[in-house]
This record gives sequence, structure tokens and C-alpha cells, in this order.
Amino acid sequence: TDEVAVYDGTDINKFVIKEATGSYATFNGQVTEGSDEFLALYPYQEGLSYNTSVGYRTSILAEQRVAKGDSVDTGALMAMAHAKRNEEGVVQFAFKNVCGLIEVTIPESGKISSVVISSNGEEKFAGEGTVKLDENGLPVFTPGANAVGSVTLLPEGETFDKGNYYAVVAPVKFETG
Repeated sequence: TDEVAVYDGTDINKFVIKEATGSYATFNGQVTEGSDEFLALYPYQEGLSYNTSVGYRTSILAEQRVAKGDSVDTGALMAMAHAKRNEEGVVQFAFKNVCGLIEVTIPESGKISSVVISSNGEEKFAGEGTVKLDENGLPVFTPGANAVGSVTLLPEGETFDKGNYYAVVAPVKFETG
């Protein structure tokens, strides 16, 4: 079940998907009475906190399990949105991706049991950090003290099948590769 965290200015509330059609989804949940402005983070994570100066304290998974072929760990995909309640009392979010993807191609089935993507430098692109919207309304992930410079992809089974797989990472510029 897909869940979204919604900060209402007071509390972080869990919203659960009710129905989805194409690129639209309806979520159910409750917010603090009188709240009119909201920040949403997908997916919901237990233990989330929100601070107006740094944003959501969250994490990009450093170990990601991917399904067979042309796949990504959907639990690692992160998106954020801001919305205000309209005159009819409706809140509509337009989520923007927080992370980027690195494509990995596995040429043969049954030979590779994990893939590690790491930085040659000091870049941190997974693990703990914060995410907030910048002045243009775009989400920005800032690595925290315990962030890491590697992501490990694992297959659903013992080894990867031939195909393309995607690692979810914070957008960073790799200065030394």
C-alpha cells in the first residue's frame, strides 16, 4: 500500500492510497484542524521529522532490492510536493522527484549477485539527510553526517536476470568519477 507523509504545519500525518488512475492518485488521511498549507513526502517513512529550516529528516536507501528486469526499488523513489487548500477545501499535490536514477545493464542472467555504485571522491548520495523545497519549489536533498557515497543493488532472488536496473541516488556532481 502506498503511503504519503503530509506535514500540516503542526504534525506529520500518514495518508494511504485510496485509488490510482494513470498519473493521478487519491489518498485518505487526516490533518490538524484549520490547516491550509501542506508539504507532502512520498513514500511515508516511520520516524520522519520535519523542521521548517531544514525540511524533512529522511533517508535514501543505501541498499536497494530490485525486481526482475527494467526495475527500480520503488521504496527508494522519493518525491515531494507543496499545496494549499483551495476555495472548495480540496488539496491537490503535484509531486516532483527528489532523486535521480543510475541505469545498470546486466548482460547475462545468473552471474551477478549485487552491484555497488560508489563515488571516487567525497560525494554523498544516499543514507540520512534532509529534503526541502528550494525557492523555485524544487526538492533538494542535503546529505547528513551519516550519508554515504555508495548504493548497493540486490536482486529479488540469488542473482540478477539479464536486463536494465536502476539505482536511486541523490542528484550530485561526481567531481572525480
